[in-house]
Amino acid sequence: MDVLQMDGMYNISLLGGQARAILIEGTQLVERARQMLGADEDLIDNALRGLILSGGLEAEDIDGETAVYLPWYHEAETDAAFRLARLLRSFEGGGDAEALAERAIAEVEAGEEMRLCAEQREAVEAVAREGVLVITGGPGTGKTTALKCILHLLDEVGGAELCAPTGRAAKRMSEATGRPARTIHRLLEYAGEEGRAAAPNLLLVDAGRDLHDFSAAAPGEVLVTDITEFRLPDDPRKVYLSPAVDLFDGDVAAFSVGTSPSKALVAEMLAGAVAAAGGGFTLHSDRGWHYRTPDWVRACGEAGVERSMSRKGHSPDNAACEGFFGRLKVEFFHGRDWRGVSAERFAAELAEWIRWYREGRLKAFDEGGRKVYDTIAGRRRRLGLAA
Repeated sequence: MDVLQMDGMYNISLLGGQARAILIEGTQLVERARQMLGADEDLIDNALRGLILSGGLEAEDIDGETAVYLPWYHEAETDAAFRLARLLRSFEGGGDAEALAERAIAEVEAGEEMRLCAEQREAVEAVAREGVLVITGGPGTGKTTALKCILHLLDEVGGAELCAPTGRAAKRMSEATGRPARTIHRLLEYAGEEGRAAAPNLLLVDAGRDLHDFSAAAPGEVLVTDITEFRLPDDPRKVYLSPAVDLFDGDVAAFSVGTSPSKALVAEMLAGAVAAAGGGFTLHSDRGWHYRTPDWVRACGEAGVERSMSRKGHSPDNAACEGFFGRLKVEFFHGRDWRGVSAERFAAELAEWIRWYREGRLKAFDEGGRKVYDTIAGRRRRLGLAA
């Protein structure tokens, strides 16, 4: 990655952080980089295009404007949209939805001695009809009263759990509704990471600018790993993928697939990576519990694998692996009809896609200042790095 490309990554991280945004317009990113570097606009534009071609950034056309995402944001947005769409498709409102809404509204109006406005009534009625609902409005617009009606309605169909991203927000929600509310982490019973073995972030180049070195001089030198999950419409089991991605060229050196994000899943991946690369490499991961257990630490030590870990709560530290997951889900998972597909069949199709990703998918490589398109496996054979 050259200086202009590193600056492009830094600028999009900075702009996204300042605006709490997921995407940045390409023209805005180019202008910001031009101001900071004083470089020619065409050079910056070419560097940006190179990042997009290599997978360092994701780009989409939205209303005629090129929107640029960091890969982990793009994956998060795509996955969230997919899950919301599935909820919308799968939800079937009850036949008495209108009666339930009217009853909830009547109870709240009687208890509060007031009348709901048309927008509030519409929100309560929509809850009975829709699988997903977003209610917005500034202070004093009646969101709390509408929420009370909604909770009355949900009480009649099984109840509801209240949660919020932060403790302060959960407290406000509890005070407004008179019901207990928890943070999302407490609702999901997230236990934290006390008592587990951490490791330094060996890929971090400049913490102040949030810059990383996601490259390697030779195959099998630096690998990155993580776990991603897939949900199937007709199989209650989730499918989990644990890959080891080689930073030399993005090759999937090894992977494991299973229906549980267990120690066995990552142990199988590690054994495969050691068999493929011969051990003695650096392996970067996030701070998931799998990568801090005594078994994992011991297995890495025995294979001569140097552990590297992201900073706590900092997903950009593992952007190379997140980028691979983003491409995988866009090219393989999203947009396909997985109805009737079992976890076993899905795992087989996933393994076949990874084989194609290595042996059949063209990728842009920078060789001596020029772009060369080749498959990962084909390039390694061409360079004499594989039989």
